[in-house]
Amino acid sequence: MGRGPFEGILFDFVITISVFQYIPIFRIDRFLRSIYRVKTPGGVFFLTFPQSDSRGFLKLVRNFNYTRYRPTLVCSALRDSGFELVKQGT
Repeated sequence: MGRGPFEGILFDFVITISVFQYIPIFRIDRFLRSIYRVKTPGGVFFLTFPQSDSRGFLKLVRNFNYTRYRPTLVCSALRDSGFELVKQGT
């Protein structure tokens, strides 16, 4: 199996803004492992996603196909993938 388009390339900073909610729950581990793999040691991964209780956002996008993740689930998945959480915000 190939390693994707970034084989052999590492990044100091990886950012995903409003992407995570479109990753199906059964693909989260693979998604996070892929990001961890292309991040340099000591590099930063910045992730934002609407929380399951973000009512204003949810009203806006309620017809879109996305998954509402609880922050605790996301933090757990990040730790399981090797990430160290520096800051968790709401």
